[in-house]
Amino acid sequence: MNLRGHGIDSDYIRELAQVGYDKLSLGTLIELRSHGVDADYAKEMQDAGLRPTLDDLIDFRSRGLTADRLRSARPTGWPFQPSGRRR
Repeated sequence: MNLRGHGIDSDYIRELAQVGYDKLSLGTLIELRSHGVDADYAKEMQDAGLRPTLDDLIDFRSRGLTADRLRSARPTGWPFQPSGRRR
């Protein structure tokens, strides 16, 4: 399988591991990359006070949720509900 064709290289894998997402399967790496999830996005969500699962990151990115939007919604009482999925 050509991971470079999916935009996945050793830097991408290492950077995800550095923010807490390691030992990922090839399928998971491809899914993350295809949804535009990278270490910077994961770190932004963590810095906003979340500890999102991989499924949360994919869902957030697919819906266009940014850390700034999350921060601005919190004062209005928007309760974050994690997906409950463990990946």
